Amino acid sequence: MRYLSLQVLRAVAAVAVVVYHAQIICHKYASRPSATEALLGQFGSYGVDLFFVLSGFVILYTIHNTNSSPAGFLTRRLIRIVPLYWVLTLGMVILGVAIYPRNPMEPRTLLESLLFCAYVFHSRPPLIYVGWSIEYEIFFYAVVTLALAAALPVYRAVGLLFLTLYVGLHLLAPAAAAAPGNFGYFLGNPLLFEFVLGLLLAQLTVGGRMRLLDGAIVLAAIGTSIAMEGVSRLVFAGVPAAVLVWSAVKTERWTSRYRVMQPLARIGDASYSIYLVQVMALPAVGKLVARFVPGLPADLLVLTAVVSAVAAGILLYRGIERPLLKMLQAALIPVAGAVRA
Repeated sequence: MRYLSLQVLRAVAAVAVVVYHAQIICHKYASRPSATEALLGQFGSYGVDLFFVLSGFVILYTIHNTNSSPAGFLTRRLIRIVPLYWVLTLGMVILGVAIYPRNPMEPRTLLESLLFCAYVFHSRPPLIYVGWSIEYEIFFYAVVTLALAAALPVYRAVGLLFLTLYVGLHLLAPAAAAAPGNFGYFLGNPLLFEFVLGLLLAQLTVGGRMRLLDGAIVLAAIGTSIAMEGVSRLVFAGVPAAVLVWSAVKTERWTSRYRVMQPLARIGDASYSIYLVQVMALPAVGKLVARFVPGLPADLLVLTAVVSAVAAGILLYRGIERPLLKMLQAALIPVAGAVRA
């Protein structure tokens, strides 16, 4: 079953993050901050939390409804994430060389970006700065693959592992968990529990009821994060995101009837492209506005930048991401499936 409502939430998450970053460009390309920034603050950045919960749900729901081997699962996820990310990363390199030929990029910076480990080990954003969240996605996929390979129940295995890592790091290596710039900081981030929230919702959807241990895992995750770090982003963004996802799943039979859901879901289909291409689209719009329409009000700049980034993302999805995805699936998925046989 394809949940239209979840695709719509993907669209909401992507556009929210674009709005947040469009607000920021006003500080550089407009005479004053936008009114949307005063109204929304950092609210748009919480689209990332919604993405993480959605990812957890979709991964487990898909695993339940398919018969993929661990290799097949990981291949599908990497095909979905890596090729477009590499294309745009190399595009950033080419742009950098063209604009700043006297400031060559360090090969290490490019390599860490391509291998999804810039934020993992150094807590610094990769060349595509929103890629820090993609590094968490890749780590999540790797852990799920290991759970599948070990024939363990995914929700419990991932949930207990993340909980153990979080508690162990904050108790045994609190300095590493609190200080950016190391792997401990990456693993000690309560944002990992947002994937667990999504896994739990999928577990409830396919299983029908919550078992005691299932509920205890997520309650322990939230409780320990509050005890060790106070009310963090997990509580005020991750939990509401989980409520949104659960509400969308439970109301799918009614909301899917509305005609507006189809076009919104198509934006959701392009959400990954939108999420990545904003890194190039937003500064480009800002520079063009500053040069040709310097007096444009800040909120019109935000609107123009958001619409442009979404449009660019949809074009990128149709022109590159979707054809590339289909080609790689046809070439690699049968090979990954043969591993199981």
